[in-house]
Amino acid sequence: MNSDREALRRYPDDPANDPRPAKEIVTDLWSHTQTLVEQELQLARCELELTTHRAKRDLIAASASGAVGLIGAIGVAESIILLLSKRLEPWASALLVGFAFLGAAYGLFAYGKRDLKRIELPPEKTTTSLQRTAHMIQEVRR
Repeated sequence: MNSDREALRRYPDDPANDPRPAKEIVTDLWSHTQTLVEQELQLARCELELTTHRAKRDLIAASASGAVGLIGAIGVAESIILLLSKRLEPWASALLVGFAFLGAAYGLFAYGKRDLKRIELPPEKTTTSLQRTAHMIQEVRR
C-alpha cells in the first residue's frame, strides 16, 4: 500500500495511478475525444471561411481595378491611335495599339492566375492539429 502512495506522489500524471474505474476513464476519454473532434471541425470551418473571405476580397478588388483600368486604357488607346495616325494609316494604328493592349492583358492575366494558385485552400492549422490528434490517439492506444 505504501508503494502505491509513493508511486502516486512521485508520478501523479501516470494513468496507472488513476483511482477511477476503467469504465469511467474510457467514458471520459470518449467525451474528450468527441469534444476535440468538434473543436477541430470548428477550426477547419473558421480557416475555410477566412480563406474564402480573403480570396473573395482579392477577386473583387481585381475586378474593380480591371473596370477602372479599362476606362483609362480606352482613353490612352485613343490617344496613341490618333498619334500614330499621323505616320500610319488609321486602321494600322488601331491594330498595332490593339495588339499591344492584348499583350498587356495576357501578362496581367498570367500574373493573377499565378497568385491565385498560391492561396492555400486546405486549412493548414487544422491539418496539423488533426495529425497531432491522430498521433496522440495512436500513442494512447499502444
